[in-house]
Amino acid sequence: MTLPLLTPRGTFGSDRFSGLGFPPFAAVMRRLTTMRALHRQRARLAALDQAALDDIGITRAMAEAEARRPVWNVPAHWRG
Repeated sequence: MTLPLLTPRGTFGSDRFSGLGFPPFAAVMRRLTTMRALHRQRARLAALDQAALDDIGITRAMAEAEARRPVWNVPAHWRG
């Protein structure tokens, strides 16, 4: 069996691969976009100076612990 090189319009997110256990393309892209944004946010949190951390009410240790979390480790309310 050969797979087509180009996917016809309108088939992204379809049931074409549902029997194989693949998530729809749009769902994968949403997940990757969320993971990338979370990585950027955690990196920026780790880069904050002490005055900024004091302003938001967290310690350096809390900021570093959050920044070390892997991108797939998200808050429960994000997991819809």
